[in-house]
Amino acid sequence: MLYSLVGRWLDLLLASDPPLARFRLAARATLSLALTGGILELFYRDGTIAPQVCVLGALIGMWNSLSIQNPNTGGRKVDTLLAPVAAMITVTLLTFLQAWSDIAGDAGFIAVGFAAVWARRFGPRGMGWGNVALFASLFSLFVKITPEMLPTSYAAIALSAIVAYIVRFAIVTDDAGWTLRVAFAAFCARARLVDSAHDRSLLHHQTWLNLTAVNVDELLAGKALAIPDEERRALRVSLLAAELAVERHNADAATCMALEPRINAASRAPKTGLTDGLISQISNVPPDTGGLKPTTRLALQVALGSALAMIVGTILPPHTWFWAVLTAFIVFNGTATSGEALRKTWARVVGTVIGVGAGFVLVDFLKGHPKVEIVLSLFGVFLAMYVFRVSYGIMTFFVTATVAMVYDVIGRPTVQLLDARLVETIIGALCGGAAATFVFPFRTHDVVEITAHDFATRLRAALDSSLSRLGGRSSGDESDALDAIRAFDVQFQVLVARLKPLKGAFRASWKPNPREMLDVAEEISVLARALAYRAISESNASPEEHGALTAARTRLDDALETGEALAGINAALPIVRELAGDNDAPKEEVATTSPTRG
Repeated sequence: MLYSLVGRWLDLLLASDPPLARFRLAARATLSLALTGGILELFYRDGTIAPQVCVLGALIGMWNSLSIQNPNTGGRKVDTLLAPVAAMITVTLLTFLQAWSDIAGDAGFIAVGFAAVWARRFGPRGMGWGNVALFASLFSLFVKITPEMLPTSYAAIALSAIVAYIVRFAIVTDDAGWTLRVAFAAFCARARLVDSAHDRSLLHHQTWLNLTAVNVDELLAGKALAIPDEERRALRVSLLAAELAVERHNADAATCMALEPRINAASRAPKTGLTDGLISQISNVPPDTGGLKPTTRLALQVALGSALAMIVGTILPPHTWFWAVLTAFIVFNGTATSGEALRKTWARVVGTVIGVGAGFVLVDFLKGHPKVEIVLSLFGVFLAMYVFRVSYGIMTFFVTATVAMVYDVIGRPTVQLLDARLVETIIGALCGGAAATFVFPFRTHDVVEITAHDFATRLRAALDSSLSRLGGRSSGDESDALDAIRAFDVQFQVLVARLKPLKGAFRASWKPNPREMLDVAEEISVLARALAYRAISESNASPEEHGALTAARTRLDDALETGEALAGINAALPIVRELAGDNDAPKEEVATTSPTRG
């Protein structure tokens, strides 16, 4: 019983983080912070640098590790080393503006915030450099860097870039073979959870099973490993078969393990050097809903929300604005709708309240043990970064508790500073929430409709590929249908990410209901994969079946033309369900052999 319980928890841990992407992110951020801070502390003890410079360099090193997510290996190396140059520019600008006038410094920060978010239109590089530059300027104002400290600040920022580079590319690396093995292990762990799930939790685990399958397929389809083309295709098809067999209960969870020897063999293939196996994340950049470009709208929201938080935070006690502005900015970071922003707002407030309470307890308990506090602070940073993409409230809790211990170690008045953090967080949450709601808002309903339309478009493309194969017409090889269904799977995961925050009762009045939309999307995603597998393995269908699939495709086309994506999906659902019935699902043996070719 205990073994079963422990095994289930281990499966949940592995399956929730394929392929340990969040673990590696947290490890890099924590190591960069610790190593940069440790080296700079040696110079601080010698009197070479001021303590503010030590803190600035360590924080920028951590943020560099968090922000740089360029999908290209060479691009990540360049960005890791050069993003701190943007940090140096903004730190210099704001330091001189602040020295000239507090108002000028505040206005300069608002301008930097606008530019940093606006730069996201240039892709991962613009987002990474913008985040590093923005937070470097915010940290420099917080620790009060003066013009005299700038030369040593440049050295500290340069050191942070070197340390972040070493940590990322020499210590906690993205090896393609290792990543493939761990991603497949996460797939098998989720398969075991599906096998033991029931009721509502079954759909949840099936959705996650698809995400882990997409992760593994992306690694197999990529060119990081020199896998022979025939084996690459056969592995991808067998992975699809194993996924379908598990989620449709035509085989138990052990089915996926039949693929393990072949996956391990593929992971040992020579590296090509084209990429290092980084798995892309679901984008949280808001879609274009008309009017101003999304990055411009988001930049205006951030600028106005931060300005409002700055003004209110300065007026109300304790008359500071750092935590208020930080909260206002983070409300918008990684959100695609006003609804998601509001959820993050209240999650940050709740996490801060609980974290402040925990901070008081920890500081009181650990008083006089600075080494223990430092170790626990680093552990708190790791946990905060580990849950960053999963639970914003829990992340805020760990950050707040860590800040309390750091304040105590450096001898600053913990009680007053924690009180200030709590008050300013509430101010920043209210200001950020107001900006997200009233300043060029990304209406949740609009974003969901656009995402659903994209989902239906991808479904139509997947049906087209299956229709072509089942009708005996192949526009290419078997990978056409496979590529189409995996592109559809990615869009399915985007739709899930948009709908999950809306499942609560307060959205029950929506038409269509988000819970119903999610149920339909989850069901048709399974059916579409089954149909694609049938097309790949059989490449033929009866005239009646071919006509039915054509009708489903036509109904989807008609609905898309009127903008009613969900109507088209609902219309296609019964026909696709019939064509991809349970009797057509792959059996256990398809996981170990390649499908026959039509």
